[in-house]
Amino acid sequence: MLQTLDVDSRSFIGCDNTIMILIFEISQLDNWKKDANESQKLSIVELAKRGSRIEERIHHKIAEIENASLSRQSSKRDSRWLLMSAYADINRIFALSAIVYLHVVISGAHPELPEVKEGVSKNLAALQSLEDKELLVNAVWAFCISGSLAVESQQGSFREPFSAAKVTNSTVGSFAEAFKIMETCWEMRRNSSCSCDWVSAMDKLGRYVLLR
Repeated sequence: MLQTLDVDSRSFIGCDNTIMILIFEISQLDNWKKDANESQKLSIVELAKRGSRIEERIHHKIAEIENASLSRQSSKRDSRWLLMSAYADINRIFALSAIVYLHVVISGAHPELPEVKEGVSKNLAALQSLEDKELLVNAVWAFCISGSLAVESQQGSFREPFSAAKVTNSTVGSFAEAFKIMETCWEMRRNSSCSCDWVSAMDKLGRYVLLR
């Protein structure tokens, strides 16, 4: 879709089109699952197969990012190096959040699931390792997706990167919405045995926002 419209998502959120397309495919898989479930035709085997194919491509993309980052280590740290490094950081964060999103679609919003917990931990590590904390303004969606699935022991760590970022008048809204969604999700989980994710939190808040 992005390729057809000749839109470069990197120019406005810093994330590569290929990763955004994978996220869109996860959204499509979620819609397929819901439709199949409503018609009582949901095959868990088919769901797992479709999810596995998407996850394989995400891991391939992450490997590309890591290999490119290793190649740059011997390069001169000029303005171009810094720009490419920033793109790599944002792409890594979005890709890791996409894996969390995918596992929620396949298995449900259960933070204690090993694959979900691992995905959240990896994304948290990527966020904490950002050299330029101002890049967080480009990763609010990814941060909120993973943060909403954080277990209690991880939740404090998800608050820390925000304090290190320089929030401006133009970005405070997105950060505030992300915080509210995450904290509402955590609260719902503490007060109920039911699973919940960012969508559940937005349903409770009665606000449906696009986190840029």
